[in-house]
Amino acid sequence: MNVSLKRNPFLRNCVVYYPNSFLFFSILFKETQDLFVEFDKWIQFCQTVYQKVIFLKAFWKIVCTHQNQFCVIMAVKHFETILYEKLEPFFRNYDFVLLAEKKQFRKNTPTGFQNVIFTATAYQDEIWLEVNIGCRSHQVEQIAQQFLGNTRDYWADSNTLVISIGKFNDAKYFRYKIFNENDLEDTCEAIKEFLENTGFPFLNKSDNLKAINNIFNLQPSSPCKYLYNQTHRSYKGIITARLTNDERFLDLSNTHRNVLRRNGANPDELLTFERILSFLLYQSVN
Repeated sequence: MNVSLKRNPFLRNCVVYYPNSFLFFSILFKETQDLFVEFDKWIQFCQTVYQKVIFLKAFWKIVCTHQNQFCVIMAVKHFETILYEKLEPFFRNYDFVLLAEKKQFRKNTPTGFQNVIFTATAYQDEIWLEVNIGCRSHQVEQIAQQFLGNTRDYWADSNTLVISIGKFNDAKYFRYKIFNENDLEDTCEAIKEFLENTGFPFLNKSDNLKAINNIFNLQPSSPCKYLYNQTHRSYKGIITARLTNDERFLDLSNTHRNVLRRNGANPDELLTFERILSFLLYQSVN
């Protein structure tokens, strides 16, 4: 991927970590595309002159080979830092806190959490930004995650509902495209306007078991846009039906099973569904 260092305003003053080395490299990409490397950050780890020479040669090869990848990493990280700084006061007013390592602002609730997730990608001379909103029901996820095969590190961060702003507005592949500071300001204002007028009211209305059950199960035969994985929708659909004592539970179970088959679920996915159903039928979920 070719990234124009001279034109893109976000390609400066960022720290890059190269995973095949044991050090952090602080690299400043100038507009002339020259590299300035602060050797003091890492040269101290080389104990002899010979080690320094070998390491310098290896490092320079890395830089020359992976310059474009470094540019992309720098662009995204620098952009994210600026974005979070601009949005933090807005989110703070709504009791959301920044979790930068998870690329989101999150607000804890009595039943789980609400979050707004940012995914930035460097593309040619622009940054493309996708924004997702979502919420988590601890009750749903504590059951679902036992069966989904995700690592335990992920269990506490899983969303029950998640949808991009574009998909919410029926513009499936929408991304904010940012080239300069003015674009960033406009994007931040657009995000804040959406959240205040639409996003936060939706999350507040949907952040309970009854509402989530309606989202998953009012039209169980149709795709649900509030979850990317439709197989997981069927799993969580029967979980919410059970947790809310939905009188249609058995009928919904048959419907979701048929939907999984119609959508081409593999034998393991169908077995997981039956395991969840057995758990819900014969174990206490209160």
